Amino acid sequence: VQRDGLEALATLVAQDAAANDDDDNDDTSKEDDTGGSVIMAVDADEGGIIDAILLAMTRFPSNERLQRNGLMALGDLALKNADRVEIAKRGGIDLVLKAMINFASSQRIQEYACLVFGNLALNDENRLCVGKQGGMDLIVNAMKRFSDAFTLQEY
Repeated sequence: VQRDGLEALATLVAQDAAANDDDDNDDTSKEDDTGGSVIMAVDADEGGIIDAILLAMTRFPSNERLQRNGLMALGDLALKNADRVEIAKRGGIDLVLKAMINFASSQRIQEYACLVFGNLALNDENRLCVGKQGGMDLIVNAMKRFSDAFTLQEY
């Protein structure tokens, strides 16, 4: 979990650094407003790790690698019931849905999203939320699109 989460965060920090280099090369740094808040969130506790992963996924919705790594980390975190509840409470279900929509042709994104939903759905309230937000339709579509992907079918 930590490796996947940190890889997602490393991508976030690298993209922030690249964006800062392109911003007129002035002395005004965005590090305190972006990277610093992510680092502080990770230092806080496991809930901070969830926040950091969700922040990275929110800030970079078109980065497939970051989304994939974020989904892997959320899938691992969602093995614990307390984290299942926190992920859902902090907007994780919506972000997983967005990743599935944005990367509908990526088998790996679809697999990891189904993993997250499978683990989140071990909580009754989360299962209802996933269904109400359209998650079942996306899962069924992914299963049809990638019918030969054993891992996706298993989740």
